[in-house]
Amino acid sequence: MTIKSTIAIMLLLTWMGSSSCDMIPFLGDDSEPVAQGVMRQAEQLATQAEEMAAVAVQMQEKAKALKEEYTLLQKEADVVKAKWETMEEQAQDMKTQAGEMKSRASQMKKQAEKLSSSK
Repeated sequence: MTIKSTIAIMLLLTWMGSSSCDMIPFLGDDSEPVAQGVMRQAEQLATQAEEMAAVAVQMQEKAKALKEEYTLLQKEADVVKAKWETMEEQAQDMKTQAGEMKSRASQMKKQAEKLSSSK
């Protein structure tokens, strides 16, 4: 059983269960039998469902492409982060070394002053 015929049967049963045909809008005028109107609506609904399915497939493909792009960018970001962390660590080491060198320079300057004053 196809989607169209299943929907048509469901709509027809709904119409038959109601007290009047007014419960199903746009079934057509008096020249169009109710079953044909229900069938027409079922076909329209099935067409819309097919269009929605096609859009959903496109959205899934786009989502997959975006995920791949994200993964690539994440890998690049990880590489840059590693470089940044290494550089930050090196900068801290250099700052520590510079402090030590400044301290040694200060000590050497004091020793030089002592040597100069003792002569």
